[in-house]
Amino acid sequence: MGLLITLAEPTGPMRTEALEAGFFHSEFMQRDYPRLQILTIREVFEGKTAQLPPLYSPYPLAERRQRGQGQQRSLFERHG
Repeated sequence: MGLLITLAEPTGPMRTEALEAGFFHSEFMQRDYPRLQILTIREVFEGKTAQLPPLYSPYPLAERRQRGQGQQRSLFERHG
């Protein structure tokens, strides 16, 4: 995925290129996200943000808990 933040309004060919990049499908969110996004600096200052999938997945944590590795350690337990 890519994000271009530009000072000027994107041109028609820039928008076309971004659309032609296609979409990324997040299995976790069951949603598509644009692979290439263009925001102007004005949009950023107005609060617009890029469409991004979550940066983490809860699945690895759930798997560790099932295996018993996610248990909280004692404060006095030796590590290492």
